[in-house]
Amino acid sequence: MNEIKMLFDAYANGKDYSPETETARKLHDTVSDILLEMLPTKEYKEVEASLNAYNNQIEELAFINGFKTAVRLFAASVK
Repeated sequence: MNEIKMLFDAYANGKDYSPETETARKLHDTVSDILLEMLPTKEYKEVEASLNAYNNQIEELAFINGFKTAVRLFAASVK
């Protein structure tokens, strides 16, 4: 596992990590309610798991790209 991923994992599992906002929670609940009405339980759980996995990948990628950008900016400023 590379060092940036280890930093992300530590950050995401820390007590200060809380990307969930009221808006995100409402959106999630609304989508969940709609999907529950449309899909049988098994299919709903599969869709929810896929969406959660995708969301986790996006958060990790955003963290890694932000970290790399910060390091580049720092390196450029000390030249």
